[in-house]
Amino acid sequence: MKGVLIPQEVFVGDHAQFLIQLKSVTISHDVFFEIDGEYHAILDDYVQASDITIEKIIIKKNADSFSVHLYFIPWKIGKLSFPSLKKFGISSTLPTITIQSVVKKTGVSDLSPAHSPLLLPGTISFIAKSVGFVFCGLIVIVLLIRKIKKTRAMSYLKKNHRKNRRIFLRTLKKLLRKYKTLESDEWCTIFDSVLRLYLNDFFIEDDCRGLALNLTYTEMYQKLPMLLSEKQELLYQFKMITDKIQCVRFSKNSVLREEEKNEIISFAHTLFDACEQWFLLQMKEAV
Repeated sequence: MKGVLIPQEVFVGDHAQFLIQLKSVTISHDVFFEIDGEYHAILDDYVQASDITIEKIIIKKNADSFSVHLYFIPWKIGKLSFPSLKKFGISSTLPTITIQSVVKKTGVSDLSPAHSPLLLPGTISFIAKSVGFVFCGLIVIVLLIRKIKKTRAMSYLKKNHRKNRRIFLRTLKKLLRKYKTLESDEWCTIFDSVLRLYLNDFFIEDDCRGLALNLTYTEMYQKLPMLLSEKQELLYQFKMITDKIQCVRFSKNSVLREEEKNEIISFAHTLFDACEQWFLLQMKEAV
């Protein structure tokens, strides 16, 4: 009768398995419980030997034999016999096994000198805390940098807007008085330039920020609802007046009457008030 030792070389204290095929095994439900066709021994009351500890006994029933799996830990070097397993229906005497010697295997019989620990006590905890502090510090630094950049950008935007606002209002006064005698196309060209310059500040959350100087009035009209969402009448006026401006600029025979110029300037002031309200609201929300 031969069995298979797994692994082939077993040393003292190793967890090992011994597999053997037996013709006859008496399986009693008093000492076994079944799981998926396998019978597991109940070792609660089993008295262990001093030189070997039986961890598990699993029996699998085959067509004409039984596979017995013994899981054990040896505590002695050399030839080792398994204790009697008649309690578990195994009447056959199992073959002896050989437990190897680590000393003979390695040729080392002396204990290695004591070494200082590779890490001082608490080192891993200290490293983990340090990494956490560094990570939190990096997050704070990133947030501060973003805050500083945002503050600088908002400061520049406010300063630039104040400048453009002054230019816009000053030019509107000139268009109403000093430039009143200009040809209609020249007058419209000046109004067009200063209107674009002023509206250039209001695409602060748009992909086209800073491009109002180059946008067509149709494109500007499509984007203005974010500024004038509750002022549909003003949007309509913007469309009508900008169409008129373009018509005068690029048509040789179009002329602006004095009352039309006054109407355009009045519209510009109304647009200015609405845009300023929106701008102040955005600045408050950005703080």
